[in-house]
Amino acid sequence: MSADVQPTKTQIVERLNLKPHETCNGYFAETFRDTSIVLPRSHLPPNCKVDHHVSTCIYFLLPSGHLSYFHRTTCAQTFHFYLGEPLTVVELNEKDGTFKVTCVGPDVITRDHRLQHTVPPNVWFGSIPTKDYIISSDGVVKALISLLTSAD
Repeated sequence: MSADVQPTKTQIVERLNLKPHETCNGYFAETFRDTSIVLPRSHLPPNCKVDHHVSTCIYFLLPSGHLSYFHRTTCAQTFHFYLGEPLTVVELNEKDGTFKVTCVGPDVITRDHRLQHTVPPNVWFGSIPTKDYIISSDGVVKALISLLTSAD
């Protein structure tokens, strides 16, 4: 496949052996789990329900027409961009009331994309393929962005 032809969702899912992910509404595969250090629940904040490995890594694919519902994790989560369309990550920090929108994608020069972005622990976040929504000149968000709060 040449560099200017993007692989299809099906090709990526099959090649990377991705499985459906219910919470994130996309596809994923764990590629690394550090078993050298496991932090027991007794040494973690009270909102942690299970022991934690010090580090894990996954591939994550969120196809156009899908969105990752708002959720939060007890550990920081870093997004890395490899290929495909950009992904918009929306964060809601209930501690300080901040709202943050970050686009993770390939165009770091003209569109201010980030090749990687880290969501801090315990911050509500969701994501949507960037090309699936439009912000009109009057500031109205149109398309799938309203679905981020849906539980369907």
